[in-house]
Amino acid sequence: MIPDGWTRYEIEDLIGTAEPEVLAEVPIVISLDPPDASWAEEICLDLTDHDDPLVRGNAVLALGFLAKTTGDLDEERARAAIGAGLGDEDEYVRDQAEAASDDVETFLEWVIER
Repeated sequence: MIPDGWTRYEIEDLIGTAEPEVLAEVPIVISLDPPDASWAEEICLDLTDHDDPLVRGNAVLALGFLAKTTGDLDEERARAAIGAGLGDEDEYVRDQAEAASDDVETFLEWVIER
């Protein structure tokens, strides 16, 4: 678990060095109470391309959390990331993309093709 009180700089350092099990927690933590919405979104979007499916899945899921907590996402990039997640080879990633789709449909009133 990422300790309470970590700064965005410590999280950014963690992204480059952490094991996937630890890195997978980053998008969840930063999306539930983002210190800076655009920074949190950028990290989540970047992590949707990670090699590890746990990291990818949590990053896609966190986009849905950001839709709820901030009420705003870069529509083009978030739609692309969620769409990629829906078509991912890994079931965990697909399931998280389904949840993110539900969130953006609810909180941003988008329609996600499935």
